[in-house]
Amino acid sequence: MIAVSIIALLIETATLTGIEPFSWLSEVVTRIVDGDPAAVIGQSFPLACQNDG
Repeated sequence: MIAVSIIALLIETATLTGIEPFSWLSEVVTRIVDGDPAAVIGQSFPLACQNDG
């Protein structure tokens, strides 16, 4: 149940920051599966993406 809440929170945060949530989530999951380092994945969170421009 907690995992569902976290995913819902991330999707809502992406939406509120103007990022299309499902393509963003797909990109993050792909990075996790590809084995990208945690630091790179952390840069992909909605608020970090918004700060990049």
